[in-house]
Amino acid sequence: MATIQVIGRGDERMHYLSDQVKGALAECALSAEVEEISEYHRVVASGVRRTPALVIDGHILAEGSAPSVEELKK
Repeated sequence: MATIQVIGRGDERMHYLSDQVKGALAECALSAEVEEISEYHRVVASGVRRTPALVIDGHILAEGSAPSVEELKK
C-alpha cells in the first residue's frame, strides 16, 4: 500500500487537497490511508518548499497547489 501524505499548515488549502486525494482514491476504487502533516518540524523535515504538498511514497508530486480529482487520477 502506498504512503500518502498531505503536508501543510492545517489550513483550508491543506484540507481541500486531502479531500481531493480521498475523492480520487474513491473514484479509482483504491484504498489507502491519507496522513495529514501540519506540525512545523515534520513539514520542514519533509523537504517541501511550498504548501500544501502531496507526497506519495517519499516523492513530492505537488507543491503549492491542490490538483483536482481528475488531475490526481492521472
